[in-house]
Amino acid sequence: MLGSFFIAIGSLFQFLFQRKVLPQTTAVFTALAESITPLPGNSVSAGSERDKYAATYYIYTLDHYVSLKVFFKPSTFGLANATARMLNIAAEQLIDRGENEHPADSALASAHGMFAALQIKDRCRVISLLEHLQADLAGLPVPFYTNPGTVRAVVSILTMLGSAGHYSEWTGYGATRS
Repeated sequence: MLGSFFIAIGSLFQFLFQRKVLPQTTAVFTALAESITPLPGNSVSAGSERDKYAATYYIYTLDHYVSLKVFFKPSTFGLANATARMLNIAAEQLIDRGENEHPADSALASAHGMFAALQIKDRCRVISLLEHLQADLAGLPVPFYTNPGTVRAVVSILTMLGSAGHYSEWTGYGATRS
C-alpha cells in the first residue's frame, strides 16, 4: 500500500516537472499519426516524414495549448509525455487481455514503447479501449489516474489533432511551425 503511494507521488512529480520530450514520446505520437491518418496503398516512405511532422504537432499542442483545471484555475502542463505513457500502458492492458490481433514487435516495444510496437488495427483498439473507458484507469499515469473525464477529453483531442494536423498546412510551414 505504501509502495503504491510512493509510485503515485513519483508519477505526480514526473508529470509536473518533466519538461523534456522523451524519445519514446515522439515514437508513440509518430505511431499514433500513422494510425489515425494512414497512407493509401503501400506508401511508406512519404508517410514516415509526414508522421514525424504530425508527431511534432501533437507534442507541441499537448504541451502548450491543452490545459487542465487545477484548484479551479486553468493551467497548462506538458501533457505529451503523460499521454504517451497512457497509450503505452493501455497497449499493455490490451495485450494482457489477449485482445490484440497481431503480436507486438518486442524489439520495437523496448525502444519505442508498446503502443508503437502494435499493428495499426491494434493501436486503434487501444484508442477505442480508452475512449470507452474500458482500460484500467487506476493503472494510468497522472493526470489520467482514475480520471475518466480527462481520459476521454485527451483521447478526443488526439483523434481531432490527427485529422487537423494531417489535413492542414501546418507541416508545410517548416521552421516557423512553432
